[in-house]
Amino acid sequence: MRKFDILVLLAATMLCGVPCLAATPVSAAKTKEFHEAYAAFTANDPTKAYEILAALVAQTPAYDAIGLLGQTELSLGMYRDAAEHLTFAINNTPSGKAADALPVLKDDLIETKTQIATLRVTVDQPDADVAIDGKVVGKSPLNTEVFVDPGKHTIKAKHPTLGSAEASIDTKKGEDSAIALKLAQLSAANTPEALPIPALKYTPADLDKPSNMATSSPPAVEPHRGIEGRTIVLIAGGAVTLIAAGSATYFGLKSRSLGKDAESRSANIGSSYGNNSCVSPTGGASNACADLRNKRNDQRDAGRNANISSAAAGVAAVATGLTYILWPRSRGSSTALVMAPTVAPGTGGLILQGNF
Repeated sequence: MRKFDILVLLAATMLCGVPCLAATPVSAAKTKEFHEAYAAFTANDPTKAYEILAALVAQTPAYDAIGLLGQTELSLGMYRDAAEHLTFAINNTPSGKAADALPVLKDDLIETKTQIATLRVTVDQPDADVAIDGKVVGKSPLNTEVFVDPGKHTIKAKHPTLGSAEASIDTKKGEDSAIALKLAQLSAANTPEALPIPALKYTPADLDKPSNMATSSPPAVEPHRGIEGRTIVLIAGGAVTLIAAGSATYFGLKSRSLGKDAESRSANIGSSYGNNSCVSPTGGASNACADLRNKRNDQRDAGRNANISSAAAGVAAVATGLTYILWPRSRGSSTALVMAPTVAPGTGGLILQGNF
């Protein structure tokens, strides 16, 4: 942008000093920040100018500060943001200042548009949210252009009661495209037809003649008996048996592992300190023999737990089987129950087979 153009814009903005909104926008021309940003911009330091103007606009969205921000963004290659801010400044510059400021802004906007794509979105119904790539840009009707970077974009309009419409477009630099969206409306053709009312089989006079009325028996309902008590006993007893058998297996394996560990430690003690060194251990043999005794004790405890769990599993299996056999059966049920013993390393129990 030419320095002369900036001087013209600054002179135009200096003439507006009444802070107001909307119809008579606020001016920032007399602020310290605006002059600092202008000085940085004319000194070919658009980065510093951008930082100052971004903070100023966030606090006071003055039309002249936004216009200078758009020019700064154009210098930095931020074309889409520049187009949005330049358009805002053009649309909000007071009529008394338009003759001096608008030509400069419009020339910059024309230059900016050569680097981006412009969309003109129309929707056939008002009050629909219009979104570009998932970001809402306003409600229909949109009175301003929408600027996007070149490439593929999705435009969607959504109304709370009239449905939604969507379109996709692949834009190019400097391209100006029109997108028209039509919302799905509920019309008479889409209204569900009323269901026909069937003709009466009987006339009102027939109501006085019960013999002429056809009757039908209510459908038979099978009673729900639920789970039989004997089945519950079988499930619960089986669960107890499995838990006890699993415990027996665990402690049996643990006892065997501890026994092997103890034998290994005993052999190491014999080779290091001599046979029978744990009878009256001294020195380093004392600690090794103490560890060996602990392993032996743990082995005995695990073996004892395995035996207790095995016995519990057998008792639970026998009790479950006998209770199931002796439990009163419901009428119509039949049972063919077979009980067979099973033995595994470190455990044992019974297997029940039959119709439950």
